[in-house]
Amino acid sequence: MELDQLGTAEWNTLRSRSKEDILDVIKRVEKKTFPSNEIFQFDQELKKRNTQLIFCARKEEAQAPEEVIAYMVYTRIKRVAFLQKICVREQYRRKGIANWMLNDLCINLQRKGCDNIQLWVDKTREPARKLYSSHGFVQVMSVDDYYSPGRTGLKMVMVLQDG
Repeated sequence: MELDQLGTAEWNTLRSRSKEDILDVIKRVEKKTFPSNEIFQFDQELKKRNTQLIFCARKEEAQAPEEVIAYMVYTRIKRVAFLQKICVREQYRRKGIANWMLNDLCINLQRKGCDNIQLWVDKTREPARKLYSSHGFVQVMSVDDYYSPGRTGLKMVMVLQDG
């Protein structure tokens, strides 16, 4: 699959029925991918106006829930965005999808006046750390037992440059 075959959509712009179906798929992917203590509370968090869910699918199938390939969630507070989650379905990993989505997010947030993006990542998740570092995120803090006992969390920040 080539990246030019993919498109992204903001979940909150979809029709109600499509929203429910797509969110059901995303929740299943979330449960399969992350430990139970890291499952994102979509129903609760997406009620907040400043929380956005963006998903990726093949362009011609963007309304087909089972074709959700990846998703990301961020919260925007004034000029700062907090990347809560980025996930690519296992069978689509290592194809540049997360890189492409993160790049698109950075461009859009900068265009909308955002100054920086912040996130937390598990110290042991090397592929995620590499992805973030490649986009200019730098580690600014480390907290032992952030995720659970023995799992260190790293806070990373990327300053969005004026274009």
